Amino acid sequence: MRTLTGLLVSAAALLTSARPATAQLRSVGVYTGVVQSTQVRDRAPDSNSRRGPLLGVFVDPQTPLSWMSVLAELSWVRRGASYDAAVPTGGVTQLQVRTDYLTFTVAPTLRASVGRLSVFGYAGPSTDILMRSRASTELRTVLERSSDQVLAAVAGGGLEVRLPSGQMVRSEVRMDWGLSAAYSGSGGDVRYRSLEILVRLGRFPLPR
Repeated sequence: MRTLTGLLVSAAALLTSARPATAQLRSVGVYTGVVQSTQVRDRAPDSNSRRGPLLGVFVDPQTPLSWMSVLAELSWVRRGASYDAAVPTGGVTQLQVRTDYLTFTVAPTLRASVGRLSVFGYAGPSTDILMRSRASTELRTVLERSSDQVLAAVAGGGLEVRLPSGQMVRSEVRMDWGLSAAYSGSGGDVRYRSLEILVRLGRFPLPR
């Protein structure tokens, strides 16, 4: 997993440091959004979903193809889940888990433009680096061991509006599928599956 992270970081470094003759920086900016996550378990029912925040920065180097760029982003994201549990006095209580990650993604992006409006879609690998994990005491056997790094696949798309001032706004929806286990325990491996709704604010660098 460390090798994969190193490759992703190296790829982003090459893209963002490339000379204009080979890879011009198309856009750069920040983004935020809402993450709706579910824990998927191998040998037990899936969890209820839980909502969390996401904050990040991105660069978007242009390739020699006018309709293709490569999105590279770094973000902090909180994934989570909840489980229903019966209480001795009757009724049901919610057991909670929250996991904070530093996430890095590289995704080739295709777009079609009409004037200042573009439709785009992308897909690529992502890696989550564990920052903090918190869970209800009753979940210790289910989430017995946490993974320091998690491999995922990301795919999404949306709309981009380019403003006359050189700024841009994007709205998008994407899915994040955990390919490796975030936790393991009595229910087998536990992976995250997340729906993310994002807004990006950025700018197009001025010509030199």
